[in-house]
Amino acid sequence: MASARYDEYWRLSTYKRTTTDELRRRLETKGHQIKKSASKAELITLAHRDDCGHFCYDRCTEAELVKFATVRGVNIVGVRLQGNIAPGMPPKAPRASSTIAARLVKVDNDRTFDRFLDLPAELRNRVYYYYYISAFPQKLTLPTAPPLARASKQLETEVLPVFYGTRTIHVTFERHAITMTKYAAEFKATDKTALFLRQLSRESVSEIRSLWVSLETWWKKTNKEHDSRVICTMDITLDRLLGYTLKVAGPMDGSGAKVQELRSGMQERAAKVLEAVAARGGAKKLRLEDVYALGKAAEETFAA
Repeated sequence: MASARYDEYWRLSTYKRTTTDELRRRLETKGHQIKKSASKAELITLAHRDDCGHFCYDRCTEAELVKFATVRGVNIVGVRLQGNIAPGMPPKAPRASSTIAARLVKVDNDRTFDRFLDLPAELRNRVYYYYYISAFPQKLTLPTAPPLARASKQLETEVLPVFYGTRTIHVTFERHAITMTKYAAEFKATDKTALFLRQLSRESVSEIRSLWVSLETWWKKTNKEHDSRVICTMDITLDRLLGYTLKVAGPMDGSGAKVQELRSGMQERAAKVLEAVAARGGAKKLRLEDVYALGKAAEETFAA
């Protein structure tokens, strides 16, 4: 699970596929005042500030900037304020707004906070929710644990329930196409899905509230390569009060009555698995064997 693909969800975007004009428009709608000469690298730096939740100082008045600097202990001695000569300020000191804003940006970039665990547990929990809900995609494919969960055992215990409880976890089961029209009966968890599920603790599995299950068919292209296609998906939500919701999409192959028959069969068999989960009561219902039971339900549906 060391592949960057599975931990890129928490990394800052490279914006490789975003044009300079698109970045400029995005930043301007958020209040940034962009120079015409700004390079893409400069725009990406500003976009990363936004991604990290930093404040944009571009539309602040001089008085507001001075207030920010004072509260945060930023030294503005030597800055030429409007109509005022601050103590120690040379006659040709730089204008205030851009200088103070630049110093505030530097303080933002250099800031540290080493007393996080001294905060009340309720406040720490609010930080976790803000971190995950505002910064991460809703659906994550076989995600590695977020960095915050790796900082200490205490943080892992606090962070992972929020992480798995607020994201949709995407797993995949697959069957082998023996020929163009003949398929192996078994739907198995892909190797990467199996590895992901194996490293989850029972507690982490029980925290999952939303699951996206893809069913795929794969076939060999060469001795070293294979290809696959999605034939069906299940969108599952577990709820303490409502029990569960289940939406089956597909199969993508075929048409007419056969497709409807397979979809109905998949809905019925998956529902039986989820009804057993819901019947346990409480908030923490899901078990690892339930996830594999969904793959078994697919196997029975397509073998029928």
